[in-house]
Amino acid sequence: MSERFDVDLVAAVLTALPDWTLTVHGPAGVPAARTAGRFRDLERRFPGRFTHRGLPRGRLPAMLDAATVALIPDAAGRALRGSRR
Repeated sequence: MSERFDVDLVAAVLTALPDWTLTVHGPAGVPAARTAGRFRDLERRFPGRFTHRGLPRGRLPAMLDAATVALIPDAAGRALRGSRR
């Protein structure tokens, strides 16, 4: 997970909706250094309700079809900032 991952948003969703579970799909690897500790805190704070799974690009359409809700927890639009000129 990159530094763009909005840990606060995910924590707020899980706190506000205690019957929800969130499975994060993304590159299988260690989260970015600045995000890693906070990412692990989510796993500890919400055991069984927050999980991370790697996902090969070819399986993305099937995963999206199976989802009830899809979120893109991008902290303050950081993903788009670099593309606006």
